Amino acid sequence: MQFLPVFLNVRAQHCLVVGGGEVAYRKAVLLDRAGARLRVVAPAIEPQLEALVIAGAGEMCLREFQDNDLEGVFLAVAATDDEQVNVAVSVGAKARGLPVNVVDKPSLCSFIVPAIVDRSPVVIAISSGGASPILTRKLKEKLEQERQEREKLVQQKREQEKKLAEEKRKKELEAKRQQQLKEEREAKQTEALRQENLKRMAGLAGASGSPSATGNALKSAGPSASYAGRIVARVRPNIVFIEDIAGNPSAEVEVRCSPDGTIVGTRLVKSSGNKSWDEAVIKALIKTEVLPRDTDGRVPSPLIISFRPRD
Repeated sequence: MQFLPVFLNVRAQHCLVVGGGEVAYRKAVLLDRAGARLRVVAPAIEPQLEALVIAGAGEMCLREFQDNDLEGVFLAVAATDDEQVNVAVSVGAKARGLPVNVVDKPSLCSFIVPAIVDRSPVVIAISSGGASPILTRKLKEKLEQERQEREKLVQQKREQEKKLAEEKRKKELEAKRQQQLKEEREAKQTEALRQENLKRMAGLAGASGSPSATGNALKSAGPSASYAGRIVARVRPNIVFIEDIAGNPSAEVEVRCSPDGTIVGTRLVKSSGNKSWDEAVIKALIKTEVLPRDTDGRVPSPLIISFRPRD
C-alpha cells in the first residue's frame, strides 16, 4: 500500500489551488464541497472557477505562483500544465510540512485525490495509487451504475406503492358512493311504500270493500279495514317486552310475505326510539312466521305495520 487512505477535515481551512483551468476547477469543486476556503492563484482563471471562488468568499490572485502563496494554508493543490510551477508548489509545500497534491504526478505528491463516489453521509474513495487510473475509473463507474440502478428500483417501488394507494383510495370512495346511492334508493322506496300504505289506509276509512263501494277507496285499493288489527292480534302474543316505557312510541316495520302469508323479510323503517321495543317487535314477527289472509284471501306484500307498546 503506497498511500494511507485518510479523510481530511478541511472545513473553514484555507486551501491553495494553483491553476485556473478545467482541472483546477474540478479540484476546487471538491474542496468547496468539503467546506474549504479557496485561495486560487493563476495568471488567468476560467469564469466558472472565478464564480466558485466568489460564491465561497475565497481569494483570487491573477498572477504567477509565488512561494509565499503557501503561507497560512492547510494544504496545496497544483493543477497547471507548467512542470516548473508544479515542482515549485510541491517543493515549497513539503518544506513547510503541508500536504500537497500535484495532478497526475504521484512522485510530487504527499497525498493523492482518489476517485470519489459521494452519497453523503456515505463517501467511497477508490485509488490505485496512480498505477491504474483506468481501473479506478471503471470501478467508480460500476459503483455509480449500481447506485443508479438501486435508486431506480427504489423509485419504481415508491411509485408503485403510491399508485396502489391511490387506486385503493379511489375504490374506497367509489364503494362509499355506491353505498350512499343504495341507501338513498332504499330510503326513497321505503318512504314511497309508507306513503302508499297510508293512502290505502286512509281510503279504507270510507270503503266498504264491495265492488259497488262508493267511498274513498275501491276493493282493489288495499287491505280491508280490519286487516291491520288482525295482523297485530296475530303478532302481539309473541311480543316479549317487560320494560316500563314512557309514552306510547310507534315502531314501523316493513313486512314482506310470500303469497301464502309466510313472512320472508322484516325491516325496521322507523324506530320507536326504544331499541328494546324495536327488537321485541322484530323478534315477534319472526316468531309469528305466517300472517293471516285478508277477507279477499290475499296477503298484501309488502306492508308497513305500526306497533305501540300500550295499544
